[in-house]
Amino acid sequence: MLSERELIEMELSAAKRENIDWGIYDSQPIISASAAITRNQLIFFQNSVGTVGSDKSRTNMKNAGMMPSPESLLVLEAVCEIRNRDGICFQLDPSGKTYPLNLISATGWFEIKREPSVFYEGHLIELFPQATAGGWLGASQDELKTMRGTIRFKRPLILTTAVHFEITCTFDCPARLFGISSMTYMYWFLKGIKRRSP
Repeated sequence: MLSERELIEMELSAAKRENIDWGIYDSQPIISASAAITRNQLIFFQNSVGTVGSDKSRTNMKNAGMMPSPESLLVLEAVCEIRNRDGICFQLDPSGKTYPLNLISATGWFEIKREPSVFYEGHLIELFPQATAGGWLGASQDELKTMRGTIRFKRPLILTTAVHFEITCTFDCPARLFGISSMTYMYWFLKGIKRRSP
């Protein structure tokens, strides 16, 4: 069986294939309620273009859960972002003590899976810092349109044809206040080097 290093070298040196910078992405709506905390268990990269709308605003996956033939992707970083698709900003409450995305990051964890095992697992605190009225939002700033965080891998995640992969994410979402709504979505991006036939 080939080692991880041998797989990487094989992917990068394969004859008659080209390397291009590339990324794949997928999104899921965050489930929320009008007056209660809601547990979310979301699975990403199981959509494909056409199954979640007619364009690429939600995903650019050609096949659900795997790379299309004859492409492969050497993933160098994973990016997670939370935003409202209607453009509404997330806000601190008037007292300056509550920021809705703090609960999501404090209670959340994720797993990046490549069949048959977990490649990476982590906590959402790794991606999203704590927001406070006098902290990184700034003393006079009480709005934030999005939260975005990046993980850079020390060794690439190799995604090939016919190998299933997914990202699962579990967290609690606060009630629909201060920007949380039915239009709140979580996005995951996997970015790196795509190998394809020229």
